[in-house]
Amino acid sequence: ILDAEFLTPEDISQLFAQGAPCEFRYTTESKPVLAVGEVDGARAALIKISGDLVRLDVAEAGGGIEASAEGIRTAVAPHGDAAFGPGMAEADMLLELDAGLRVGYNGFYSCTG
Repeated sequence: ILDAEFLTPEDISQLFAQGAPCEFRYTTESKPVLAVGEVDGARAALIKISGDLVRLDVAEAGGGIEASAEGIRTAVAPHGDAAFGPGMAEADMLLELDAGLRVGYNGFYSCTG
């Protein structure tokens, strides 16, 4: 399946030992499909595609974030002119794969602290 899949706490801990401080999820109660944090002083993200965990490099983009690796790009932006801060905010996530997928999701982005 070429789609962003739910991440388990075990998935997330493989990249972020202490858990991810920021996450995108489809609903306020669903498991995250994108986890964002720091690894060795650099921002990174984790997504699961077709059962495979993929590490992405993260850059700030306007009020949101962009994350990419070879063959994959994702962008998360808050609704309206807002910027992400602590707490949960409505957001949109765009996922693009060189394999031919381009899909957008409505959901929620949250960060702790």
